[in-house]
Amino acid sequence: MIAHALAEKGDIGAAAARWQAYLARSWPASTWVPEALRFARALLRHPKEDHAEEAIRLARRVLDEAPGGAGAGEAKEILEQALSTLPFARRKPFLDPGPADLLARARALLASRQDKEALAVTEALIALPEAQAPSAFACDAFAARGEALGRVRRRAEAADIYGTAIERCGPAAPAAAAVASAPAAPATAGAGAPAPRRPETLYNAARASFRVDRHAEAAARFALLEKEYPDHRLADDARYLGARALLALGDQAQFVQMLTAMPDDYPSGDMVADGLFELALFEMERDSWAGAVRPLELGLARFPHERAYHAAGRFPYYLGRAHIETGSPDKGKALLEEVIRDYPLSFYMALAHARLAHADPAAAQRALSAALERDASAPYAELRSPLFARPAFTRAVELARQGEAKLARRELDALGVGSRTAPREVMWASAFLLARAGALPQSYSILRTAMAAPSADDGRVELAGDWVDHYPAGRWRSAWELAYPRPFAALVAAEAKRSGIPEALAYAIMREESAFDPKVASPAQAYGLMQLIVPTAKRMAKPLGLPSSAEALRRPEVNIALGCRYLSVLRGQFSDNPLLAIPAYNAGGGAPKRWIAERPSQSFDLWVERIPYEETRLYTKRVLTSLAVYELLYAGDQPSEALRTPLPASPAARSAVANAAP
Repeated sequence: MIAHALAEKGDIGAAAARWQAYLARSWPASTWVPEALRFARALLRHPKEDHAEEAIRLARRVLDEAPGGAGAGEAKEILEQALSTLPFARRKPFLDPGPADLLARARALLASRQDKEALAVTEALIALPEAQAPSAFACDAFAARGEALGRVRRRAEAADIYGTAIERCGPAAPAAAAVASAPAAPATAGAGAPAPRRPETLYNAARASFRVDRHAEAAARFALLEKEYPDHRLADDARYLGARALLALGDQAQFVQMLTAMPDDYPSGDMVADGLFELALFEMERDSWAGAVRPLELGLARFPHERAYHAAGRFPYYLGRAHIETGSPDKGKALLEEVIRDYPLSFYMALAHARLAHADPAAAQRALSAALERDASAPYAELRSPLFARPAFTRAVELARQGEAKLARRELDALGVGSRTAPREVMWASAFLLARAGALPQSYSILRTAMAAPSADDGRVELAGDWVDHYPAGRWRSAWELAYPRPFAALVAAEAKRSGIPEALAYAIMREESAFDPKVASPAQAYGLMQLIVPTAKRMAKPLGLPSSAEALRRPEVNIALGCRYLSVLRGQFSDNPLLAIPAYNAGGGAPKRWIAERPSQSFDLWVERIPYEETRLYTKRVLTSLAVYELLYAGDQPSEALRTPLPASPAARSAVANAAP
């Protein structure tokens, strides 16, 4: 506001200093993009060549760094206007950027998910003379091209280009192992320069090969990474994925050997847990439950309480199953009860409850009730922080009371909320404040970003441990309600009823699809709260007499109606297990049908673990977790689908196989 006032008074120098300091801080795109554009416009209102150049840099930043191309139209206008005011000599560097600038632009476009633009820039990048011989620049240029091709699903081409990237990176430095984990030096255009990002390029190249089922090539690339950089942070990732590539080639012995040795070879590796779990899955899929016990026990001993949503509770859950399958039902039930007690409303807690309820309904109810009673009795604690006395927080409170959620959020971001550097108490208080003001999506956005674990030593706070270890009872309930809100409540209630689906399912899908942002659009042209593409929306809209354009899908009343109807249609296709509508919503209705046909007798838990699309597999776990939460929080008096998942993935398919057996 001060910068705006200074600019209006004509003091552009002082205003520029304010804007530059403001934009140097970490802000959400919704905050920094409008300010960058205002700053650029203000500069152009005071004609000067230096001002025009600064306006060009600001416009370029918006064009390259704003997620999804936000503000691109205005930025292009500013760019053209500013360029037109410069003499040719000063305009030329902006029109014909050098190799380093072009590479930086490609990286910015990739980071902001502007994949088509990145594809065009990287095409020009790899054609430069500087990219034709091994060097750090050439390595990074071809690696960026490979990433861009993968983003637009030209995956076979990506794997090929990554092969060229490996060549352009040149051979590993003699002391590669010693410096593998050191920070990468900036890329230069000089031929023969070292390629500090060679290990990352090898890893991404191998993953690109893996994605297109070129498993021999993937295994060779992963093995090369392990050989050249045994101490690199990605070496254990290469071991894990390399073993999976060899298994896909049928080399079971090498797969088992590599993963069995992984805990000793990489004692601090962050992929060791996944390696042990993959080894256990290999045994369980073969119905060798006795063979699964050892890796599951090792995993539980080394990782006694995993927190990631896709992994929390997996070792005790499957160890419990293994004990039941191998004739130790009491040990197995005790472990299932432990999962119910210690991993509230997680994916594996839902599976544990369903399996225990099938064998002993009273035991499942006792375990859940005891956990709820335990957390209901926790004493309440008042949030305190000296930052609550800061003028910015006071202004945020008053703005929230007036319903000015955006302005309140801006004040909170000044305290470090947006950058996740504010104290934990301020993060929580900010979320509560916006929720009380009725800004449920904005409140949830604070928790959503803070629930992701930060990188080590980056100074950002992480909120997961405050509440996810407790059930939504007593003092903990309000935190769960913030993290799992119910915006657009009247619309969801009406449309869920009309379509005959649970409200909890509509909210679970909406939470994971859009984070409750009605205006969001994905790179795949999916729109709105429930992320519908136009062709699907048209099919759902016709019987309801609703519009289905991209613009219409940004309206909550349209999007929710069509999304609920689509869920109803999908659930009708899987009447024996309506939960299969969840992966179908992500991958299309035909995908789960194919996977059921391939594995008709498989249990639901193992079936989910082996969904071949990683995105759909993780999506299914997230949505089932959210479904369990919404059911318990807001529909506790109704039967739960998430906590009563069918044991087979498809009871009908399993029954058909059994009946066909001789």
